Amino acid sequence: MTAAFRAGRPACLRAGLRVLPLAPVLALCGCLSGQDGVTGPGLVATPHLAFQLETPATYIAPGRDPEVDAVQLTWRGPLLDRLFVARIADGRGLVTPGFEVYPRWWAGVAADELDGFLAASLSALGYEDVRIDAKRAHAFAGEAGVLYALSLEQPGGLEMSGLAFAAAEGEMLDLVLFIAPREHYFEQRREEIEALFASLRRR
Repeated sequence: MTAAFRAGRPACLRAGLRVLPLAPVLALCGCLSGQDGVTGPGLVATPHLAFQLETPATYIAPGRDPEVDAVQLTWRGPLLDRLFVARIADGRGLVTPGFEVYPRWWAGVAADELDGFLAASLSALGYEDVRIDAKRAHAFAGEAGVLYALSLEQPGGLEMSGLAFAAAEGEMLDLVLFIAPREHYFEQRREEIEALFASLRRR
């Protein structure tokens, strides 16, 4: 992993987000354990992707966060670390259609051409100074994919780092994106996120 891959990523979530009750989450993810929406360790399945978690995390289903059209996981709360797991259809985005105008991915845009889409999506969620530091080819669930290194900031100047892992399949884009504060939380979770990426399987 290059030094450039050790930078980039923001995270902020609107107040009022509550952890999902366990029963509705079970309907979406049959691999949850614990209480109050906690999942892992072990196999976790979203509607479209499955992966291994090394440590328990809180599962936030699509629709619970009114700004994000994806499954989210967090270990210490969305302000400190945040993992997005999305399958994006042609003409849709990572943020929800609730935005009057929002960044969209279009079929035919390759996984290595997502710089503008990633930057615009994170900017729509309130992050600032979003930058793509590096990207390289990386197998995604056994198929061609791309791993991005990101830098960004939360409002107020907190520096964030991120890793985005993407692969296009027909008219769908699979995207897994992790962001956390650069100084401590990102590196603390980095190896676990890389192992999660390596374990990804399409359902």
